[in-house]
Amino acid sequence: NRRGTAPGIHMHTGRCHIFSLPGVPDEMAAMVESAVVPNLVAFFGRPQHEPERVLTLFGIPEPQVEEKLHEVGLPEGVQLAFGVEFPLVLVKLRSTGEKAADLLDQAVTVVEKVFPDDIVARGEDTLPGTTAALLLDGKKTVALAESCTGGLIGKMLTDIPGSSAFLDRGAVTYSNRAKADWLDVPEKLLESEGAVSKACARQMA
Repeated sequence: NRRGTAPGIHMHTGRCHIFSLPGVPDEMAAMVESAVVPNLVAFFGRPQHEPERVLTLFGIPEPQVEEKLHEVGLPEGVQLAFGVEFPLVLVKLRSTGEKAADLLDQAVTVVEKVFPDDIVARGEDTLPGTTAALLLDGKKTVALAESCTGGLIGKMLTDIPGSSAFLDRGAVTYSNRAKADWLDVPEKLLESEGAVSKACARQMA
């Protein structure tokens, strides 16, 4: 422990390794980097990452995605996994062997045919990143009128460097009064349909 006095302990029996480290975050992090990781790499070797393709779908429940893909079938040798970040579903395709790249390309084509209008990002791309790219490519800008999201959409877009090129402005109109004052949403509509309704969202737009 080069950053403190509490010792670290490493014990192992067979392939089972036990590390006991200090609770101070800086000391623990330094020991993980200088001792834990090198010991594990020396014993187990570096992991070989399987080739992978990731497609991000919007607004479809994971069970429905899984059911449809099982119905059509993926190429033999392709493993299917999911990640859920509501309302997004990450379709993860993995394979091994010499033909892994070709098999994954075929699997991607299958997903594209089953969900032609639902893919919003690929690989490490994100929904905000895809949105920004589409706006920039089309030389368009967007203005936001948010309510329940409380400015989250604006935050997601302004996290992207150079967002002023495609994001014009945004308004967080959380209360009914704000919707009426800033966006001219009729009070009668708010009373009859409610603030959380398609009719209100259309009027806000």
